[in-house]
Amino acid sequence: MMGKPPGRVLLGALCLAALMAGCAPSGPLGPEYKIATATQPSDVMMLAQAVGVLGGQTNADGTACFWLGGADGTALFWPYGYSARTNPLAVYDDSGNRVAAVGQTVTMAGGLMGDDVHSITGCSGFTLYWGVGEVSSAR
Repeated sequence: MMGKPPGRVLLGALCLAALMAGCAPSGPLGPEYKIATATQPSDVMMLAQAVGVLGGQTNADGTACFWLGGADGTALFWPYGYSARTNPLAVYDDSGNRVAAVGQTVTMAGGLMGDDVHSITGCSGFTLYWGVGEVSSAR
């Protein structure tokens, strides 16, 4: 009689332990959405600080918009390679790590974009735009 390979038994035991500890994953990530990002990597970063609750929405055209403050707040422009996914709606960096989810209070470095910026991908109706340099915390 042939048993299960040792790797499968160990994996099953680990999954069972995670479920019993309440550490099971929240489910698969939803689809990816394009967000307003820099067109190329850069080492330049503004260092002003912004703190607020992250708002966001997905759009029918496959884009998503994130902002600080209410729906008339400040739209966010992310570093190169960032994207959004749902379940929950969140921003992911260029390595696929979750940076922040809608509803979290975020602290970030960056700065207001110039008066010559009148729109960014996925965000309509905003008049202020913040170039995100780095999210230092999301709680």
